[in-house]
Amino acid sequence: NAAILMKAYDVEAVHQMRIGFRRLNSLLEFYRYLFKLPDALQAELRWMNQILSGSRDIDTLKNDTLPLIRKKMVSLNAVSKLNPIIDSAAEKKHAQLTSAINSKRYSTLIQNLKIFVIERHWRDSLPLKAQNRLTEHLNQGASIRLTKLHNKLINKGKNIDSVGKKQLHRIRIAAKRLRYAFEFLQSLYPQKKVQPYLKKLSKLQDLLGFLNDSAVANRLLKEIKVIDISCQDEARLIARSIQSEAKIKYKKMEAFWSHFASSKPFW
Repeated sequence: NAAILMKAYDVEAVHQMRIGFRRLNSLLEFYRYLFKLPDALQAELRWMNQILSGSRDIDTLKNDTLPLIRKKMVSLNAVSKLNPIIDSAAEKKHAQLTSAINSKRYSTLIQNLKIFVIERHWRDSLPLKAQNRLTEHLNQGASIRLTKLHNKLINKGKNIDSVGKKQLHRIRIAAKRLRYAFEFLQSLYPQKKVQPYLKKLSKLQDLLGFLNDSAVANRLLKEIKVIDISCQDEARLIARSIQSEAKIKYKKMEAFWSHFASSKPFW
């Protein structure tokens, strides 16, 4: 994906690259009881994640959220007026990402990640107990780790009908971490049990993801209102439409959450 983006901007390449970095972050989180990245390398990962998120967020607003709202709205004038402003904001984010990927800073980040993986100096400072765990079969502890992540998600979702935006964001992050961890380990379990659970978890994540996209869209629209005061009314109208759509999804998410939370994990 980086090779594609070094030549030209590609929406799907950004999407997949962002997913790749998120999976890496989840993997590091999952195995943090064994090792962690040096602070400097963690800071560089955060930098790249921020650049990718900025570009992906504006792409989602432009290509997913606004087209959905366009179908729902009686008047298309508001969307039409905002399109050039959003296009301009997207071009700036795209340029930032392209510049970052072509920079020495990015190539150094990738090189240092490779060194960390290949040279394995992190093993030198491991306590004996952690060193012994490196020789364990992956089956040992996998279910325990997944159960902890599953329970963490369920606990964060208690009283989901009354949680605020920040807690909803935490629930989404917990669901994402559980899904990525489960996908890392799914080959350890029978596929006939894996697929139904993964399907439920994916649906929950999709519903939470839509709510997050709506929150991000509203934040970006507020920024646009500051950039161009001539489109404040249009931005406000679209924001209200997004909120209305989010309320519908929230009800669906609440109903599905009850189903998901009452189901015991199979492992």
